[in-house]
Amino acid sequence: MKKVIGLLLGSALVFSGASMVMADAAGDYAKCVACHGPAGKSANPAYPNLAGQHAGYLEKQMNDIADGKRNNSPMLAAMIPAVKGLSKDQKHELAEWLSKN
Repeated sequence: MKKVIGLLLGSALVFSGASMVMADAAGDYAKCVACHGPAGKSANPAYPNLAGQHAGYLEKQMNDIADGKRNNSPMLAAMIPAVKGLSKDQKHELAEWLSKN
């Protein structure tokens, strides 16, 4: 019985931790909503949907923008400050969150 209770409590902690990460990622995404739409689904065809993209691709794009390696977008002036303030972990979590939307 103690093992079952321990497993249930452990599972609850894992799931609550995962939902906290998701909430953090959603909060980090707030500065992207104006262009890329709620949850990464843009209503404006000028801005790409981020939802459903591969997490690795999204993370690479954020890193390239932050590091100045990507310079092919007229919207870089808005994107650079949005991603530069994110830590490596935040970018990873945000990419994972967007890939699942």
